[in-house]
Amino acid sequence: MQRNRALCLAAAQLLHNQAGLEPVVAASMRGSMCAFGLRPGPRIATSRCDFVSPLQDLLHQRFGIEVPIIPAPGGGDGLLLRISCYAYNDLADYAALAAAVNELRREGFIR
Repeated sequence: MQRNRALCLAAAQLLHNQAGLEPVVAASMRGSMCAFGLRPGPRIATSRCDFVSPLQDLLHQRFGIEVPIIPAPGGGDGLLLRISCYAYNDLADYAALAAAVNELRREGFIR
């Protein structure tokens, strides 16, 4: 359990430093999961009714990355991307996610 939390804290810092993602809760409130706010870019069509976010599909199809992306509470076009950190994950997984987020941002899929 301590390893998972330590990995989550390191992954959140990496995603912040390398991809500019902001965690939505303080480090003291994290266990093995962390959520980050996202805003879809002009190249992505979103609906608050989609079962699977188009961004979630894009990350999976293009990069082989599986992370849930859900509508953020409160309406609007905000999204939450959630990471989970367990025994089968390592920091390289989150570095790959940061690189994918940066590429999708450059392509206009994420603001």
